[in-house]
Amino acid sequence: MIGTSTFATILEAPPSPTGDVAPQRNDFVSQEHWYARENGISVAEAKKRMADQQAISAEFEGLRARLAANESDNYTGVRMVHQPDWGYIFYFKRDAAATLARHTRNPRFRAAPGRFTDAEIKALVQPWAERFGKAGIMGGYGVDGTTGTAQMMMSVDREEYRAIAAREGWGTPPDGIALEFSRSLAIPAVDPRVAGLLRGFAYESRATVIQLEAGFSGRIILHDGCLRLGKADGPLVVFHRETGIGLDRQGYLALIDRHSGKPLGRIGEMMSWAGPNEAKDYVGLDALKAACGGNGSVINAGSPESRARFEARHPSSRSRG
Repeated sequence: MIGTSTFATILEAPPSPTGDVAPQRNDFVSQEHWYARENGISVAEAKKRMADQQAISAEFEGLRARLAANESDNYTGVRMVHQPDWGYIFYFKRDAAATLARHTRNPRFRAAPGRFTDAEIKALVQPWAERFGKAGIMGGYGVDGTTGTAQMMMSVDREEYRAIAAREGWGTPPDGIALEFSRSLAIPAVDPRVAGLLRGFAYESRATVIQLEAGFSGRIILHDGCLRLGKADGPLVVFHRETGIGLDRQGYLALIDRHSGKPLGRIGEMMSWAGPNEAKDYVGLDALKAACGGNGSVINAGSPESRARFEARHPSSRSRG
């Protein structure tokens, strides 16, 4: 750390230790070997199953299209199964076995009772998706016609949701809607031991649900208490909600995983991160801008990782970086 300010300046730091990083190797295997391994069968059996599945693929697609067209008020979805033997299970609200029998006699196609048609589950979800979206707490949702459920991903944890739902008077979602909450964070955003070094620290107010995967890299520095990218007048850096700041085991100022408490990378070393990252609402951003000034530009580095540790885990990335 340099300078006379009561706030810290860290322009460069040695790379994070990599001795505990296990390299990830590309253990590619053929589709047959993968299928055999996943289902506990021989490679020979896997090859036979895959050939048989390919042989009836046109029949399967035709049946699925006919059911969607002719049984739209009854047919709810289809699922492929592999244990104890492979086949396709078609789900219906009423008279499952008799309905399927009107369309096929293939023993690989079996019937089971379902709950909601595609139109019904979408109608069930729509008002809840609208209210969650308006509140800014929904990361997305998926519909499974075979189970008759819509899985809605929340960008808040259970307690935060309960508080919002009580305030808005939402009540309990209907049967068929399952809410998946983000994990509560065990680690504070800013370790009290380093709070005095910083003018501010900003992060997304909602949990990360969908992460774009383009690769970015740079050196995140601390200049007069302000985290910036690359240089003293570079953009201010903000982060995912799951990223905090504290000390690593060697005492270096570092970004921290707020779930596990593990260091992600040291302030002042080269880092890599996935992006682009965009969010509508941040904790501490206005205060950070007011304290640090500058040209107003901000970059969201998400959950960065020490480049040294990233390259140790992905050795082939060195040749591309």
